[in-house]
Amino acid sequence: MTVYISPNPGKAMAYGISQRAAQILLTHGAQVLMQDGLQAECMTMGVEYLTQKECLERTDVILTIGGDGTILHEANLSLEYRKPILGINLGRCGFLATCEVDEMEAKLSAVARGEYFLDNRMLLYVRVLGDDSWEGHALNDVVMTKGRLQQAVDFSIYCDDILVEHYRGDGVIVATPTGSTAYSLAAGGPILDSQTKGIVVTPICPHSLA
Repeated sequence: MTVYISPNPGKAMAYGISQRAAQILLTHGAQVLMQDGLQAECMTMGVEYLTQKECLERTDVILTIGGDGTILHEANLSLEYRKPILGINLGRCGFLATCEVDEMEAKLSAVARGEYFLDNRMLLYVRVLGDDSWEGHALNDVVMTKGRLQQAVDFSIYCDDILVEHYRGDGVIVATPTGSTAYSLAAGGPILDSQTKGIVVTPICPHSLA
């Protein structure tokens, strides 16, 4: 089993926890990779330091050290490699980073033995038309807002060319089940089970009495 450890440099404890995680994994027979730029901060005997691309190509599992934002960042970078991600939570509330620091020994030893199950998550495919055309994928959500405009904006939501709803307000959030616990929740949207085959459309400050 090969594990690539990716710490969030913005978290004060991230480097120390990364070294501890590496030692646990190595003790239980796993190979451990880190980016070569972290060699000074996270020097650990037995760890192999490679480029990010080499780490993503060779690893079986990505281990992030941070919070949910760290997982989202790493998921975006590693999308084409289709590698599972486990997050050690150094944030406040880990909806995605489900391994707490005091659980590292038990959970990382299980990972080293290959004893884990995969929780597959939905992605949104997004395509923006017009002069600022863009396309890509989103794990959490897509947000359409009025930008710098002072007045409310009209949004029409269609599914298979059928009008579902029309909103007037500051914007609309389209969230996956994973993203239903993020911005959409803060805007009053419901929480979906991670395996729900559906999306949440949450208006932002809609001009409506309903």
